[in-house]
Amino acid sequence: MATISRYFISLVLLAVTSSGCATSQALDTGRDQADVRKRVEMLLERYAANDQVGVIEMLDPSGVTVLGTDLGEVVRTPAQLRALMDADFRLWGTAKFSDIREFDFRGNGNLASAFFVVSFSAAGGPPIPIRIDTTWRDQQGTWYLSQSANSVPTEGQSAVR
Repeated sequence: MATISRYFISLVLLAVTSSGCATSQALDTGRDQADVRKRVEMLLERYAANDQVGVIEMLDPSGVTVLGTDLGEVVRTPAQLRALMDADFRLWGTAKFSDIREFDFRGNGNLASAFFVVSFSAAGGPPIPIRIDTTWRDQQGTWYLSQSANSVPTEGQSAVR
């Protein structure tokens, strides 16, 4: 009987300890979500300002892949990012991102994803929606962009019922 009581007490302590860890993880995830969202906002601000140095500072030092809306837009190095931004701003002149919405965050440890939609306008034109899917890596308390893919959604009829 004493063995059963010790076993039961061990299980109760394990359950209490585990629930505390789960709560702690949930709180960390909330902080991570806020931190990643701030990094997303910073990335969009720097890109819109054509701040190439600032954007490059936000890239994952262990590697990055950015897929633009055109099939040929594949970035894996800072030099390729500079070339992409040079081409973008030659074409647009100015860029503006606003209205982050449908923000979806998933995080676990040092990796997180943030999917969202923004309004984008170039050269003072009308805003269009852009979907951006990003992966972020936490390195010593700072989130760095590791992957990004952009798409321009259509206004077609939804397949979701």
